Formats: sequence, structure tokens, C-alpha cells
Amino acid sequence: KFTPMISAIDTANASRAFHHTAAPSQAAAPVPAITGAIALGRVRGRAPSTHCARLAMPPSSHAARTGSGMAHNGRMIGVIGGSGFYSFFGSDARSLNLDTPYGEPSAPITVGRVGTHEVAFLPRHGLSHQYSPHTVPYRANMWALRALGVRRVFGPCAVGSLTPELGPGAIVVPDQLVDRTRDRGDTYFDSGGIHVGFADPYCPTLRAAATGLPGVVDGGTMVVVQGPRFSTRAESNWFAREGFTLINMTGYPEAVLARELEMCYAAIALVTDLDAGIETGGGVRAIDVFAEFEKNLVPFKKLVHEAIDRLGGLEPAWSALVAAHALRADRPRFPQRLVNVRMKERVPLESWTELRDAQAALEAKADGGLRFVVRYSGTEPLLRIMAEGRDARLVDEAVESLAEIATTSARA
Repeated sequence: KFTPMISAIDTANASRAFHHTAAPSQAAAPVPAITGAIALGRVRGRAPSTHCARLAMPPSSHAARTGSGMAHNGRMIGVIGGSGFYSFFGSDARSLNLDTPYGEPSAPITVGRVGTHEVAFLPRHGLSHQYSPHTVPYRANMWALRALGVRRVFGPCAVGSLTPELGPGAIVVPDQLVDRTRDRGDTYFDSGGIHVGFADPYCPTLRAAATGLPGVVDGGTMVVVQGPRFSTRAESNWFAREGFTLINMTGYPEAVLARELEMCYAAIALVTDLDAGIETGGGVRAIDVFAEFEKNLVPFKKLVHEAIDRLGGLEPAWSALVAAHALRADRPRFPQRLVNVRMKERVPLESWTELRDAQAALEAKADGGLRFVVRYSGTEPLLRIMAEGRDARLVDEAVESLAEIATTSARA
């Protein structure tokens, strides 16, 4: 009934979707190429002294392994566009549809060039602003960028001002944030005693690339509120009295997820309005925010381009988690494996009893040491079986077992 095909990426190496946990090349530099997922598994209650992503990924054979053509893409730069910022390249950019263990990102990722840099762009709210701030798939977005090899991310965003000195049109690169959100998935580690240093949430290297441009305001505290509603006047006045200068709805958990994945991250904020408590009148209206952003969009994009160009002469900052690698080098990696099974047509997963029962049995046997994600890729009949666990042999056997069930069912 079905014609299965095990994809070429069915190898012991992680697929592109798990590139950030792939074993380093034999030609790796003396310092091992570690990642947030690996290093954070080794951090137990330690507060690292520095905090940005170390670009330790060697010029490996990743492009040859995946056929992606992205040689040395460990140095790819990411840009996450905010409200009204839905595109970044011309028609020559290529579009990539990625899946992650946390679902699909907000939109396909477009990859193009800015000067000498390869850049991956993702619109935070989707191509048609279909995601409100509290529903943005933040974990999927950051995971997808990291899976492509992105290690440095600019997060352009629209903000309100909490001080009259920063009026509409001002561009600010904050150096601090305050989280006032709730119930957002803000970590990739839902078990274990793992703690991440976050005293300085933004990368100084990326901040320097942006603040060195004319007219950019250096520093400020951005309070991130839940949304999608705007603040009351009392809330706005409260935030201002606390010394916060900017108000936004999407800056968290984006920054901390980048930290967990060992990516440098910096926000570049375009002020679209004075918040409700700062000026009299009818308060903030979405239509006015979008109009102000649209008015400044062309120069704002130009500024982001210029900030990316400036990265060529700046050394990347050291990782907050490199020390953890040396201190807890005895901790195991978390092997991951992906198998694609090409089907002639889609079998509803909710009714595929044999596959679901086998998955549950494998997870029970591993006693919490194995995690699956089984889903179809977009609208295609391509079954993606992903697994992560403490034991590489168990991960391999589990994925192959489910793939065999899918293949056997296809022959029936």
C-alpha cells in the first residue's frame, strides 16, 4: 500500500535538525566544539563568568554530510524580524522549511547574503502576523536557527518608550531586560538541576556592532510584558518609576533560549510610541504602532544590514558555558537521531496503534531516558522519527525499531 524510503540522512550523525549536537569533526580545534544542549547538561548550579556563544564549530564536513551547500555555516548569522519586519532579502534568497521537536517555526527560514555573511532570516510573528506575542513558537524558532548553524542572532523589534527622551523613530540597543511574561516555554530543559547565567542577557559583541552606528542609543532596560494587550497607565507609570526605559512583548523568552543554545543574541529596538502613562490621550493603538514601524522600516532594515557588516571585524565573545565543559567533561553527551521514512500517503498518527504502542513501550523501557518526536513534515507524507536519550545505542535501536514498524506497515 505504501512505498517507504529511508532517507539518506539516516546515519549515526545527527541530521540538520540536530546539527548543533553532532559530534565534532576529526579536524576540530583543540577546544571541543560544544553546544548549549551538551554544555547545559553539564552545568549544575554554576554561574559562568561570561555569556555569549563561542564559535568553536570548525570548518567541518557538515555541508558534505547534509548536501546543504552551507560550508562552515557555524558562522551563519540569524535575524528575527518583529512586527512589520517580514522580509529581509530579494528574490534570490532560498527558502527552507524546517521541523523541530517543538513544532514548526513561525515561517519558512530564508537564507541569503549580507556582504560577506550568510544570513538566515525568520519573521517572528509569521509572514502575515498570524502569531500574537504570547503564541509565537519561540522554542521552535530558536531551535530551527541553531539547527542551521546560526551562532549569532540579531532580534529587531518594535517597542514602546517609557521616557519622553526616547520618542518614536529612536533606535535603542538595550543592555538589560525584565521578564513580566507568564506561561511561555522559556527553557529546553524541563528536568534536572540546570541553571544558566543570565545576569547580562545580551551579547556585548553584537551590541557593539549596532551601537557603533550613528544615531543608535546605547543601553536601556526593556521590560517584556505578556500581551497581547497594551499596558494600563498605572502599569506604564509603575514601569517608568522602576527605571525601565522600553516596553516590549517578545524579547523574552527569545534571549534566554538563545543563551541555552549557546547563541549570541542582541535586540535592536525601534521605538514606535510613547507608552500609555508617558503621554496623555487615547493610549497606545496597534494601528499607530504598525504605521510608525512601516514609516521607519527601510532605514531600520538598512541599519540591521550595517550592523551585520560590522561583525566582520569583531571577535566573537566566549561562551558562558565553556567552563562547564572543562569542569564536567565526564558527563555524557545526549545523542540524537533522525530517520525519515517516505510514504506514498499519510497514515493518521492518532490511529496508528502499533506505532504508538511501540513508542510508549520504548519510552517506558528507558525509564525517562528517551524522548521521541514523531510527526509528518508539513503536508508531505514524509514521516520524521526523532529521538534523544542518554544512551546512544538505545537511541539508535529505538529509532530503527519505529522505522521498521513504519516500513513493515507500508509493505502490508
